[in-house]
Amino acid sequence: MATPVVLLSVIVFLVTIALKIWVKNKKVLPPGTRPLPGPKGLPFIGRVHDVPSEATWLKFWDWAKEYGPIYQMEIFGSVHVWISTEQVANDLLSKRGSIYSDRPVIPNLPDNRTSGDYLPLLGRNGLCQAKKR
Repeated sequence: MATPVVLLSVIVFLVTIALKIWVKNKKVLPPGTRPLPGPKGLPFIGRVHDVPSEATWLKFWDWAKEYGPIYQMEIFGSVHVWISTEQVANDLLSKRGSIYSDRPVIPNLPDNRTSGDYLPLLGRNGLCQAKKR
């Protein structure tokens, strides 16, 4: 049987590793920006304990009334942005959708977004327009 000192050392080690991973994965906002409003969550799990298993839309609607028509929350390390009104969704996704949309980054292909080798994968920038011509 493990002695209490060894068990305590293993627990402290695992907690330290988990905290380092959590701090490393924290997103830092660019200067001059501010985060979207939303409910603050617990470390690692976020607000998953507040989301009911039935009639979840009612809880999301309550948060929309409290935080506004667009808010964010973190669940198990991933940030979810909620748009709760049709007017805001139409404005952001239809009218100004070209600002926020781009081709996905594929991590297995180095320089797929910047070099001209992968034309279908290039981001929508000046190089993409020049290569198409």
